[in-house]
Amino acid sequence: VLKERMRPGGAWSTAASPEIAPAGGSFAQPVEVRLSCATDGATIVHTTDAGEFPRWQLYSGPLTISTSADLRVRCARLGYQDSAERRAAFRNPSQDARAGF
Repeated sequence: VLKERMRPGGAWSTAASPEIAPAGGSFAQPVEVRLSCATDGATIVHTTDAGEFPRWQLYSGPLTISTSADLRVRCARLGYQDSAERRAAFRNPSQDARAGF
C-alpha cells in the first residue's frame, strides 16, 4: 500500500525542473540570483563547476554572482527522480575583456 502511494502504478515521479531568476545574461554589477522548485519538499542544489562530477552545494538563499559563471541547478526529493539540470550563463563583459575572452 505504501509503495503504491509513493509510486502510483509503480512509476517514479520526477522532481520539477528548477527555476532560475534572473535566467542569466550580461551584467556590469553583481547580480542576485534566486532559485526555486515547484515540487513540495524538494531540495535545490547548484554549482558553477564544469565537468561530469561537479561539487554540488545546497541552496539556502539568494546567490550573488559577481564574475562570469555558468550556473547549473537541480531539484531532488526523496522518493522522486532528480529533475533535469537547468543552466544559466551569467557574463560580466568587462571581466571577460580583461581575461581575453
